[in-house]
Amino acid sequence: AQLNDEERQFFSLRFAKGLTQEGTAAKMETTRARIKLLEKNMRKRFLDVLRKNGYLVEHEINPRWKRKLLGENAA
Repeated sequence: AQLNDEERQFFSLRFAKGLTQEGTAAKMETTRARIKLLEKNMRKRFLDVLRKNGYLVEHEINPRWKRKLLGENAA
């Protein structure tokens, strides 16, 4: 209910129909960069809702690039 039209279309194509980011971008006639941004923002909002309702409260968002960087420094 909180998604706009673009987000609803994205969710339907990417998650309900299981398309790749590239496939979703093609169907929505946009770029993969736009799809990546939509996905990132929606995942963050979803995690925020879970946290507000007491789930994953202790979970820290740790982007893959940061983990890789930390791993290289530890070695």
